[in-house]
Amino acid sequence: MRFKGLVIFLLVHTLCYGQLNIPCNNWLNLPSYQSYVKVGDLDVPGNTITVEAIFSRTAPYSNGYNWAGDLVSKHVDPSDANYLLRPNNAEITTSNGFFTTPPICEIQLNKVYHAAMVYDGNTLKFYRNGFLMSSVPATGTLFQNNHQTRIGLYDALVHNTNLIGYINEVRIWNVVRSQSQIRAFMNTSLPNPTTQTGLLAYYTFDNLLNKQGNTAWNGTLGGSATINATIPTCNFVADSCAIPPCSNWLSTPSASSYARIGDLDVPGNRITVEATINRTQTYLPGGGNNTEGDVVSKHTDPNDVNYLLRPNHAYITTTNGFFATPDICDIELNKNYHVAMVYDGAFLKFYRNGFLMSQVPATGNLIQNNFNTQIGRYDATVWNTQFLGYINEVRIWNVARTQAEIRTYMNSSLPTPPTQTGLLAYYIFDNLLNKQGNPVWNGTLSGAAAINSVNPVCSFIEDSCFIESCSPKGDFIFRTDVCNPLNISFLTNSTSYNSIEWDFGDGNSITGTSTPSHIYSSTGNYLVRMIQRYPTCNDTVLKQIAVNIQNDNQVILTSDTTICFGTTKQLRTSTSLGFCWTPATYLDNPNSANPITSTPRNITYYYTAEIPGTNIISNGNFNAGNTGFTSAYNYATPNLTEGQYYVGTSPQAWNLSLSNCGDHTSGNGNMMLINGAPTPDVKVWSQTVTVTPNTNYAFSTWIQALWPPNPAQLRFSINDNDVGTLITASLPTCTWTQFYTTWNSGNNTTANISIVNKNTQVIGNDFALDDISFAPVLIKRDSVKIIVDTPLVVATNSTAICEGRSVQLNATGAATYSWTQGATLSDPAIANPIATPTGTTRYIVTGTTLAGCEAKDSVDITVNPKPIITKSANDTICAPNSIRLSASGGVAYSWLPAASLDNPTSATPLATPASTTNYIVTVTGANTCTNTDSVKIDVRSPNSFSINPPGQVCINAPIQLVAGGGDIYLWQTNPTLSSTSIPNPTATPIATTTYTVLITDTLCNNSTTLSTIITALPLPTIRTSKSNDINCVLLQSKLAATGAATYTWSPAATLNTTTGATPVASPTVTTQYVVSGTNSNGCTNKDSVTVNVTKDNLVNYQMPTGFTPNNDGLNDCYGIKYWGNVTEIDFSIYNRWGERVFYSTKVGDCWNGIYKGVIQETGVFVYVIKANTACDPAVFKKGTFILIR
Repeated sequence: MRFKGLVIFLLVHTLCYGQLNIPCNNWLNLPSYQSYVKVGDLDVPGNTITVEAIFSRTAPYSNGYNWAGDLVSKHVDPSDANYLLRPNNAEITTSNGFFTTPPICEIQLNKVYHAAMVYDGNTLKFYRNGFLMSSVPATGTLFQNNHQTRIGLYDALVHNTNLIGYINEVRIWNVVRSQSQIRAFMNTSLPNPTTQTGLLAYYTFDNLLNKQGNTAWNGTLGGSATINATIPTCNFVADSCAIPPCSNWLSTPSASSYARIGDLDVPGNRITVEATINRTQTYLPGGGNNTEGDVVSKHTDPNDVNYLLRPNHAYITTTNGFFATPDICDIELNKNYHVAMVYDGAFLKFYRNGFLMSQVPATGNLIQNNFNTQIGRYDATVWNTQFLGYINEVRIWNVARTQAEIRTYMNSSLPTPPTQTGLLAYYIFDNLLNKQGNPVWNGTLSGAAAINSVNPVCSFIEDSCFIESCSPKGDFIFRTDVCNPLNISFLTNSTSYNSIEWDFGDGNSITGTSTPSHIYSSTGNYLVRMIQRYPTCNDTVLKQIAVNIQNDNQVILTSDTTICFGTTKQLRTSTSLGFCWTPATYLDNPNSANPITSTPRNITYYYTAEIPGTNIISNGNFNAGNTGFTSAYNYATPNLTEGQYYVGTSPQAWNLSLSNCGDHTSGNGNMMLINGAPTPDVKVWSQTVTVTPNTNYAFSTWIQALWPPNPAQLRFSINDNDVGTLITASLPTCTWTQFYTTWNSGNNTTANISIVNKNTQVIGNDFALDDISFAPVLIKRDSVKIIVDTPLVVATNSTAICEGRSVQLNATGAATYSWTQGATLSDPAIANPIATPTGTTRYIVTGTTLAGCEAKDSVDITVNPKPIITKSANDTICAPNSIRLSASGGVAYSWLPAASLDNPTSATPLATPASTTNYIVTVTGANTCTNTDSVKIDVRSPNSFSINPPGQVCINAPIQLVAGGGDIYLWQTNPTLSSTSIPNPTATPIATTTYTVLITDTLCNNSTTLSTIITALPLPTIRTSKSNDINCVLLQSKLAATGAATYTWSPAATLNTTTGATPVASPTVTTQYVVSGTNSNGCTNKDSVTVNVTKDNLVNYQMPTGFTPNNDGLNDCYGIKYWGNVTEIDFSIYNRWGERVFYSTKVGDCWNGIYKGVIQETGVFVYVIKANTACDPAVFKKGTFILIR
């Protein structure tokens, strides 16, 4: 709307900017629809922007200010406006919603204007000709889109919002330009554009280059647009708004002064009548509101009012009776007003200066009469209802005009009246012509009425009523319906007013209720006004209410989830005050913030909730004790009477009769314990907080009853105005319940918030408060997608196979698979295993999807048995004889190889093999299953006798002889044969021997004698020796072996090697060593040698008496020698002062006469030695020696 607060003055200002200091011939011309310049995807991010342009519109437009044309656009619709500048308003979309500046007065055609929009993160402002014409609170970061920035027409081309005319000096900034900066260059070119801070793009249309310098944003022409055009009107007047001329009014100075129109009936159930008026004389004494004057009339009495518009009310008569809007505050004399009446078939409404002042329900079709429509006085002359003063801009419509449409032209002339929908008559009193164009309704003057009169008051003030304002008497709160966030319920607890009116800020209003509800058509910021009329004053509460839904993906804590069909999922959300799930389908409890869904199908749940921000209450959980707040009750412990409170953890410790309840925050922390007094409106708890103007807040508390009788009754209070509904403590005791209300701060910067007592009974009223919160509240929406995984696993069809055969199974519909009967499958964990069942088997496959969901299917594999084959036995024949084979058990037969058979498909074929043959028969049963078996026919021929060829073997080693071709074998007697009557005896020759066998084939009646020679290879002669036995001095013995090529010794534990001819033995006990020698023929023989271990040659462990460390290579190091086998040693040397100069535990170490890097002088030293040897486990030696230099 066009005002902020209650009153705004729209004055005509002319600054010192009369000259347009830019060329007249470098303009962008947009002559018709789809004329524009395309710039590119020039997004402006963040929360600061300025957009400017100079323009002149040359063609009229209709349908209101939104159709004045797009100057600079990066948008398609209100959901995505990065920026949109038009002649009468500006629009943006941010992370917090859509914002548009209120409409202002219309532009005039063929006139040059400068327009600018500025968003600074808090407010969206619209400037025209350097004047701040309108603004709206706005927050959030600018919405980014992929649309083209265009000059003249937006990117979508759905609606004709083309600016028809001329545009120049387009500037796009990512900074906030001040009003003085805008004015400095609004009628002149921008100097040094490449160095201007925050300038992104700048166009003067001598060409399409971006004068800021970034070529990415050079423009291209679209449609019929042209550049370098000459603008016809090349001057600039920096005024703010036009008002109707002061010299073309109808003057009605005395009784019977009016303009007569004629019998202009308006039929049906729609009408709008408007006029601009200035009354200059008082009413008739005692006449009341009916004598304030007829502005536009077609009536004589209440029975026949087609329409009647007066300064304070409106009348109609319909087929359902007479209807009159309630009278409102009187007008002032010598002041300009716009008045309008609207009947829409449901209500008769009366507007003054664009405000809906009163209304009454009304229905029916308008009564038609034969009276004249008259301006200034009604057609009859019975009563003096003459309007005395000036009248202009009279408009009669057969449509119901909206409040926004009325406001748009209430202080300016109506553009292009012949094309206005529903306009029947329109009068501007430079003459009496009907400017709508229908000459039937041209007017005539009567009495002292005159046209072209000068109205001495040539200004317009958009106020509603001049009535003294009351001191604040009330406030109102509101509640958003979270299931429909556009539905807002309002509530005031004020009383004793005569009447109450609500203006919802979107052109709709209501009267007579303290609890209205209103559904807005779209999100946005709305200026809501509650007017309470008292006998001597009016109390008006004006608040800007944000009707917004903020998308926030942190509200629902549950991520998008896939569940299995038939399972459930619990949805979890963050803390909220009120909430709504949509849809509620398949939720176990839609009234729970954390319901469980059992959806059988894919679904997206939307969760809309009132989400509180940061709590600005100090010590709201009372953890800091009795601080940060005030109370009209007395702080005392223990509790002895009513009207006392205490901050503590135990109600019973404070008062033994109270229940033992815990706090709400943690169960064992502080809370405010109260024994309420029976006095109403006492502030139980109170705190003053700093608030942000025009911000929605949620005031909430948790309460529990501490004693059952008469539970507490409280109410929230803000700035001493009760808000919200009663707060009651629930029973049973110790039951915490949350109450909250929402409140808009309006223009307040601080708020005294309180919880006041409303209980007036003495008994009971014992309760506790905790976790009091006062926080900004936003309506946020989030969604969660539940995908239901419904796997359908399909296995191959059941089938039959033959015993011993395999079949491939197959399953589809899942990611992984698991089959039963895994032992008969090639791989039970794949989709297509090979099955080899031993009998009829049912295989069940379980398929698991990527989401872990399972489904099953089964396949039956019937196993048919193989035929049982009965066949002839294996046999032997003599060549070239034949033999009859036979097989049974089936219905079909097939023999292989077939070449030597008379009929290979016969069950009994005749076989004539030329050599030994294995005949394989395949038998097919009646179930088509097959089985195989074989019959071996050995064929003997005269030349088939054989004996193994000559061979060789080591003496006494076995070798097998092999003879063949007969069935009786007789070997020549030899003691080295294991048997003389078998074909394959074992021979163990001790010398080279010829073995002879007689082979007889009784089947074929043949025999022969064959021989073979086995050469006996000699064994090696092994001889062993040792170098010595082991004693206390000789610790090793060298062994030796001869007579072979390779050797292997044992035992290996005390040998340095087990191979070779000369190993070294180091036994600790007497040991026999055995050697196995192998010669070049591979024949092996053995020998042994014993190494004796004794304690002979025991040493006396002597030490040298001195040494000479002079590096001559002789006696340079002092240590043990000739001690035999020393296994451990602890060796120390001390000087004469007892200082140890050498120490070692390593056998063989000795001292070189140096200590700590210093060469020791000649002297006597002491040695101490502890050692273990092979012959003595505990040797201890101590003595002295001389170091000689």
